[in-house]
Amino acid sequence: MNSPFDSAGIFSLLTFDYVRPLLRKGYRSPLQETDLPSMARRDDVTQIIQKVEKAWEKECMRAALANKSPEFIRALFIAFKGDFIVGSILSFFEIVCVIAQILLLRPFLAFIASDKSNRIGFILASLMGFFSLL
Repeated sequence: MNSPFDSAGIFSLLTFDYVRPLLRKGYRSPLQETDLPSMARRDDVTQIIQKVEKAWEKECMRAALANKSPEFIRALFIAFKGDFIVGSILSFFEIVCVIAQILLLRPFLAFIASDKSNRIGFILASLMGFFSLL
C-alpha cells in the first residue's frame, strides 16, 4: 500500500487531510497492522542512511582540506538542511502570530471595557482570529 503522504497536495499536507481515510477507518473499527499505509518515501531508512552517508563524506572531505576533524552534527545539518530551514521558518511565523495575539489582547480588552464603536472591536477580533488561524 502506498503512503498517502507521497501523493498528498500542499493543502492536504498543511491540514493533515491525507490522514482522514485512515482516521475514518479507525473510527468505524479497530485498526489492524494491515490497515496502516507504508511509510513515506522520504522517511525510508535506506534513503535517510544514504543521505547522511553522503553528507558525512562531504564533511570528511571538507575537514581534510581544512586540516580539522569532521563534525557529525554539521553532516546532519547538511543532510537535513531543507527540513531545518522549513521548520525554522514555520516556527518563526508561529511565534510572530502568538506574539501578535498577545499584543492585540490588551486593546481588545480595553475595547470591551469602553464605549468605542463596534467597528474597532470587529477589527481587533478579526485580527486575533486571523493570527490564531495562521
